[in-house]
Amino acid sequence: MRSRKVSLRAKPGSPSGKTHHPPTIAMTIYNLIILDASGSMQSIREATISGFNELIQGIRAEGEKDPELTQYIQFFSFNSMGIKELIPLRPATDLPQLNEENYRP
Repeated sequence: MRSRKVSLRAKPGSPSGKTHHPPTIAMTIYNLIILDASGSMQSIREATISGFNELIQGIRAEGEKDPELTQYIQFFSFNSMGIKELIPLRPATDLPQLNEENYRP
């Protein structure tokens, strides 16, 4: 889901006499990450941790490039025992990295 906020200002010399600035567009992106934590992932655990952390770094980098962009992340894992919310919805900037302590397939 994306939300947009647009504000427009009048051009110089326009009847309103206000200065024109390009439109400002604020966007919010909600990222839902669902990760397999079943035993079959054990053989690719390190690659999974690395891939997850690269994804998070990419999401953060997009936010740093665009100050009008706000990103949130919610993170779930699943295995044969069920589904578990590991990280409730929070700003992407507050998300800890995945490691061998918090990802145990």
